Amino acid sequence: MHEGAVLSAGGVLVQAMPGCSAKTLEALDLRAMLFSGISRDLFEDPLDVLAERWFHDLDPVTLGRQPIRYYCGCSWEKARAMLKSVGPKQLLEILEQDHGAEMTCHFCHTRHTFTEQDIKALLGSDMH
Repeated sequence: MHEGAVLSAGGVLVQAMPGCSAKTLEALDLRAMLFSGISRDLFEDPLDVLAERWFHDLDPVTLGRQPIRYYCGCSWEKARAMLKSVGPKQLLEILEQDHGAEMTCHFCHTRHTFTEQDIKALLGSDMH
């Protein structure tokens, strides 16, 4: 952190593949302490340099690269489908007691709001 801002953050995920030797697992376990300052390390050096530094003697193989991005696939339509799945009885209760509904995505915190008309439309589609 610098002046209250996060400059970098990171972590390491190492997965032992089938046939991985006990010797390799022990070597990886011993390296765990190297990752305690990984956020600082990532700020100072590119990941390729760090990976070479940490794993050079283990002959690592990069299986692929994928950019990391913050993404949530939620949508009003998906939330609507989940709301519909509670069934007509509960939808009527929601309509009578709350006159609408709001669902918040636990991943991205987007609020999906449903009006009385939206709930009535869900009920209407259940009736057909």
